[in-house]
Amino acid sequence: MNIYFDFDGTIADTGPALVEAVRLSFLEQDLPAPTAEQIIPLSGFPLQEILGMLLGHAPDSQEIFEFRELVEKFYAEMALGEICLFPKMRELLHELSPKANLMGILTNKPTKCVLNETKHLEIQPYFHVILGADVAGAAKPATDILDMAHIMLELPEDIREESAQNSLMIGDSTADMGLAKATGMTAIGVTWGAQSASVLKEGGADHIAQTTSELREILLALLKK
Repeated sequence: MNIYFDFDGTIADTGPALVEAVRLSFLEQDLPAPTAEQIIPLSGFPLQEILGMLLGHAPDSQEIFEFRELVEKFYAEMALGEICLFPKMRELLHELSPKANLMGILTNKPTKCVLNETKHLEIQPYFHVILGADVAGAAKPATDILDMAHIMLELPEDIREESAQNSLMIGDSTADMGLAKATGMTAIGVTWGAQSASVLKEGGADHIAQTTSELREILLALLKK
C-alpha cells in the first residue's frame, strides 16, 4: 500500500505562519487584514488562489502576483520558527514507514518551500517523493501531481493505474479528496486543518479522522487488507 500525504494542515501546523504573513501583507498595503477564520478554510488552495479570493482579483492577475511575493517574503521570514508537527505525527510517520510500500507528500505548496520545511522538521527520510504543484504543473485536485510523482518514482506506465488504486491520500481539504477520487486512491480526510468533516465528506472522503490516533487506526486497518 502506498501512502500519500498533504503537508499543510495535515502533517504540519503551518496555519499561524500563513495567517500572520497574509495579515502583515494586507497591512503593508494599507488594506484591512483578514481574520484567521477567513484565511484558514482557504489554506488547501495555492497561495495565489487564496489571495484572489480574499482580494477579489483573478488569481493570475499582476496584482495577485505582486501580493503573493509579499506574502511569501513575510512567510519565509517566520515559517521555520513557527511551524510544527501535529501531535503524535512524528511517531505515526515512524510507525508507518516500514509498513507502507512507499510514502510521499503531494502539496499545493511550492516544492522548494516544503523541502525546506520537511528538512527543518526532520521528517524527509520518511518519504520517497516530496512534490509541489509548481513542479507538477497544476494544483490539486488536478491529477498532474500524481502523474509527476509516478514519473519521479520511475513507475512503469503499465502499473501506474494499479499503483494509484493501491494508494491512500490523506489531506485536510477537498482538493486532496478530489485528487483521490479522480485517480482511484482511497481518500482520508483529517479535520485538524482547513476544512470540517462535513465538507470533507461532501468532497469525497472515504474515511474521516478527528485525531492523529484515529488516523493511525484507520491506516493500520487499511494496511492489513
